[in-house]
Amino acid sequence: MSRTGRHAPLNSIHSRLMLSDIQHVEAHWKEYDCIVSICQPFEVPRELHSDPRWKHVAIDDAQLSNPKEYRAATNIIRTAAKTVEKALRRGESVLLHCAAGQNRSVAVAVAIALRDSRTVAAVREHSVDAIVKGIAADKLAAGFDGMTWRTLTNRSFWNLLEEF
Repeated sequence: MSRTGRHAPLNSIHSRLMLSDIQHVEAHWKEYDCIVSICQPFEVPRELHSDPRWKHVAIDDAQLSNPKEYRAATNIIRTAAKTVEKALRRGESVLLHCAAGQNRSVAVAVAIALRDSRTVAAVREHSVDAIVKGIAADKLAAGFDGMTWRTLTNRSFWNLLEEF
């Protein structure tokens, strides 16, 4: 992965929604109207903490992998999805990220797609798997390489989505 990380416009969900990893955030966060971090505060550049564009929703992979945490994790994912949706409705460009851009941020992107009336028919017809494949295609098109284009390798994510 390059020093500046990767980002992908999630055109399969919304043209102003960008998915990225922490390296891209470190180098490019000033280019976006809204930055939504789905990780722990220590994973994010300190200068972001005082920026009004920064929206932080704390969740870690341990919560996603613990069945006892699913209800709390589902609520966190919903909160993050609503935060992103509000920014998109205001016409803002949104940078959505977690540490690697593979699991937590993708969970939020899928939740947004599930909540979007324009994609509900597609979800019914093609399943959540189609949304995930669309996100993976967006990442490949944006130049994610090696393993970084993959999404949702964490089985517990699928269990979490059953709550939606």
